[in-house]
Amino acid sequence: MNLDSVVVEITFTGEVYGVMLDFGAINNNVDGEEHIQRIYPKLSNGQLLTQGVTYTYQPGVPTGTVGGTYFVNSSKTIKAYSGNADDGRLIISASTPFKKIRFTQREISASSVSGPNGILVKRISYCPVIPDIAVSVQNANQAMNSTSSFGTVGIGNSVTKTFQISNQGTGNLTLNSLSLSNGVHWQILNNPNLTVAPLDTVFLNVAFSPTASGNLSDQITFVQFETSLGTEPLRFVRQ
Repeated sequence: MNLDSVVVEITFTGEVYGVMLDFGAINNNVDGEEHIQRIYPKLSNGQLLTQGVTYTYQPGVPTGTVGGTYFVNSSKTIKAYSGNADDGRLIISASTPFKKIRFTQREISASSVSGPNGILVKRISYCPVIPDIAVSVQNANQAMNSTSSFGTVGIGNSVTKTFQISNQGTGNLTLNSLSLSNGVHWQILNNPNLTVAPLDTVFLNVAFSPTASGNLSDQITFVQFETSLGTEPLRFVRQ
């Protein structure tokens, strides 16, 4: 008698910190008694992640009916039993971001007293690793697409403001460039690190040295490498 076993590997579009797998038990499964075994996250380099990983099993989620599935932590195995077509949810979280989930769908018997019982993955949800940009001036939040005033500055004088660029997300924030629209009256004084780690901050010094009178304005654009985030403009004015 041949018992089938297949390795399943799910690759996410980006790195994640957590995955939620919803399982369903199958009563009278035509393929025999099945388990889903050795459920592990994998790094982008293909290495299994076994340290710093937390498994939380919620029987009966999301239907509320318990008794048909259970999780064996020692072997990282989801099982169905008692012939009940119930649900269960496994939440996997890690301190290290990972790119894949790997498990083995294994037939352990062609028949079963109680069924036989099968198990399947019904839904996969995940928590992506994403950056989140935040800008502030003198500890006051500065919304993107907003205006920062340098006040009234006479010709020949100069005022400098320091902008704090923080990453409040879970992935590296990569600023492809920081550029002024024209750079006639405003000037970027320093070259901050364009890669901002999670929960880290870099500082951008901008000087306003007007060479003409009247209402003046310029715009700085934070070009983020992540295409889903796009560009973030911030306007400078003299009032």
